[in-house]
Amino acid sequence: MTQNNLSEALRIWSGKPRPVPLAVHSSHADFSIDPDSGDVLSLDQFPNSDDMSYIARFDLAEWVAYWSELLPEEFDILDLGYWCKDGVYEPAEPDWRKDFGKTEDGTHRHGLSHKNPYTNP
Repeated sequence: MTQNNLSEALRIWSGKPRPVPLAVHSSHADFSIDPDSGDVLSLDQFPNSDDMSYIARFDLAEWVAYWSELLPEEFDILDLGYWCKDGVYEPAEPDWRKDFGKTEDGTHRHGLSHKNPYTNP
C-alpha cells in the first residue's frame, strides 16, 4: 500500500471520510489537529484563559489502544494524552475517563460531556 493510499484509508471513519481536521475542546481553547499524526494545526485560544500554545501533538494512537474504537470527530482534551513543545508527555486524565468516558450503555462518549465538571463547570 502506498503512503497516499494508507493516508486515505486512515481517513475512513465509520464508513465515511473522516473529518480533516479533528477537533479537541478544552475550557481554555479549541484545537484543530491532524487525524493521522495528532499534530496541532491551529489553536483558538479563549479570551482571559490559560495559554495552551505549549501543546504540540495529541496521542491518537494511545486513545485508539485504550478505547479500542475508531477515532471520533471531536475529543475532550482530558481524554487525550499530549506532548508539549518541550517534549514532556502529559497522559490522559484517568479520573475523567473513568467518570465521563462511557455512557450508561457502555459506549464511549465522544467529544465534550455536558455533565463534565472539569471542562463545563
